Amino acid sequence: MAEPVVREIDIDAAPETVFAFFVEPAKLTRWLADEAVLDPCAGGVCVQVHPGDDRGSDRSFHMSGRFVEVDPPRRVVFTWGFTEPEIGVPPDSTTVEVTLRPNGSGTRVRLVHHDLPSSATADHEQGWTEMLRRLDSAVTAGRGADGQAMRHEIWIEAPQEAVFAALTTRDGLDGWWGRAVAADAEVGGVVEFDHGFGVPLRMRVTDLVDGERVEWTCLGGFDDPGNPASDWGGTRLSFDLTTVKKADVAPPLDAYVSRDEFTVLRFEHAGWAPGARWFAFCSTAWAVTLESGLKTSCQE
Repeated sequence: MAEPVVREIDIDAAPETVFAFFVEPAKLTRWLADEAVLDPCAGGVCVQVHPGDDRGSDRSFHMSGRFVEVDPPRRVVFTWGFTEPEIGVPPDSTTVEVTLRPNGSGTRVRLVHHDLPSSATADHEQGWTEMLRRLDSAVTAGRGADGQAMRHEIWIEAPQEAVFAALTTRDGLDGWWGRAVAADAEVGGVVEFDHGFGVPLRMRVTDLVDGERVEWTCLGGFDDPGNPASDWGGTRLSFDLTTVKKADVAPPLDAYVSRDEFTVLRFEHAGWAPGARWFAFCSTAWAVTLESGLKTSCQE
């Protein structure tokens, strides 16, 4: 066996906050996996579904492990391995040890991955470095959930059901926001976009009201700090739709619409970390994309 893989990162959040991102499925899927089944107690299951794009594959890969030690908010240990033989790390064959230590007002996360075969060490060194960066983004984005949000209201002269379809179907999303690789229109499903950067952008559907509302949580995808979406991990995007009669709109705003009825979209992108580099840029970009992309697509 090779020497253990050791990675550390400082996160500006309390250990109690960071610990939850290792033991709660809704939070772990913001940074480490697409899906997770977790029973955080000694002997409890730790099962995760990981995307295969980083390995040049469209397949998913299944991590099958169990919790060995759970000591909130200081320490969590779990076994690690994959059911797919080509990964070269069988289920339960290695152990991941995570220690959280207060560091000023934040937390120092130390991750040690034991018993990896030499053939898998390099991949896991690179992988854990990237994943801990995503963890940092997800935790800090969650801290900003209450106050750091951008909001836009767009009036669309198209039926509400047509706008909803543009937000929930693959063809509809293709029409205004890049290439949709997948669009699973149910709570828990994943919406995936290929914007030509070599890495997909993934969203999990966290709320869906037929014809009225869709909410996504960003699972991440872009780690290059020069890409505005590198700030998106763990943020939430919601689209709320309402039909309004032109007769109910007072002058002079009624001049903005010609149809007797139109759809009002209220968009919110929330959960940004305070002081996020790309917040203002993305707010402007969303206004342009919704107005010239989504609205135009629906009104054609």
